[in-house]
Amino acid sequence: MKQGGLRFETLVDLKTVPGLTGPGVQSNRLLIGALVTHRAIARSPLVRARLPELADLESRIANPGVRATGTLGGNLAFAEPHSDPATLLMALDAEVASAGPSGDRVLPIGDLIAEPYETIFGAR
Repeated sequence: MKQGGLRFETLVDLKTVPGLTGPGVQSNRLLIGALVTHRAIARSPLVRARLPELADLESRIANPGVRATGTLGGNLAFAEPHSDPATLLMALDAEVASAGPSGDRVLPIGDLIAEPYETIFGAR
């Protein structure tokens, strides 16, 4: 976008949306906000206690720079066919919660990906 290769009519700054910046528990379920970095997941005592497999996987994502800035939500939104986090979360029957103009919904993580590099929310 900064180089002019991509243009969008509307951009939403997710940093202003409450509830996306940390792991938490609700109704005995582990919740991980879309803006939580790979490093924060790997280091989270809550994630390490409740889902050590995810914490371990996140500690080995890419390189330290990607772990420090990349997010689980971004990883899932990219819909990379060989995404390790998506594969693990599918095996664990994880779900994705979304909110938008058509309302709120919860769906299995396997239903999020429409095709390689595209989610059901549309092309990027």
